[in-house]
Amino acid sequence: MGEVITLRANDSLRSVVAGLGDPFRDKAATTYYGFQQLDEYQLSNIYRSNWLGRKIIDIPAMDAVRKGRDWQAQQDQIEAIEAEENRLGFWHKLLDVKVKARLWGGAALFIGTGETDLMRPLEPERIGKGGIKYLTVLSRRDVTSGEIEQDVLSEFFGRPSYYEVTGDAAMVRIHPSRLAVFIGASNADSMIAKSINQGWGDSVLEAVYTAMRNADATAANIASLVFESWSDVKDIKRLISQEKGASRPLFLCAG
Repeated sequence: MGEVITLRANDSLRSVVAGLGDPFRDKAATTYYGFQQLDEYQLSNIYRSNWLGRKIIDIPAMDAVRKGRDWQAQQDQIEAIEAEENRLGFWHKLLDVKVKARLWGGAALFIGTGETDLMRPLEPERIGKGGIKYLTVLSRRDVTSGEIEQDVLSEFFGRPSYYEVTGDAAMVRIHPSRLAVFIGASNADSMIAKSINQGWGDSVLEAVYTAMRNADATAANIASLVFESWSDVKDIKRLISQEKGASRPLFLCAG
């Protein structure tokens, strides 16, 4: 029988000389991943002042809506649908809600039907022509998610059972069926992120923040070196050209 090799949980590439894999000598062994959540002011400042951050937010959102969509229907039906989209400002608001979702981690389109009981589930079959009165864009900063639905038999399992919007000195609860919810960067496990952003995702800027900051810092330092650059002009007299026997000054530039 051959020799039995015991595998350990910390088996990896190691070097005694270089200290590779040694938890006491290898500096890389001390590194770990942590999550840095950006506050609202940081996210706002990045979007308003950093060209790279703004493109990260805007370009995928614009790409998602710029081509619209092709309807497979009769021409008069297509014209009626497109007229309704124009009345509601659908494409503009869809772009707006996608941008806000990517920036803040979540956003929603509220489907306004004129009903007053907003905790009643929305029934699409009861909505006739012109039944959707308006669409309202609500960012994560405007909406608070309620308790997470734990009933596995519910279609909203794992999602907030209601949302709350605070208006003029009044709080309104809205059934999730009345909101088209958009998530920025999805969480791998909603239970882990529950205490941080229950019912929502992360801003897409949080995953690229370190790389974006390093790129900006590098560019800023390179630009700063321009102010430190210099050019000195030195005139060395009596430097004789032996070939022509004439004295010519030589100008040297050092930078």
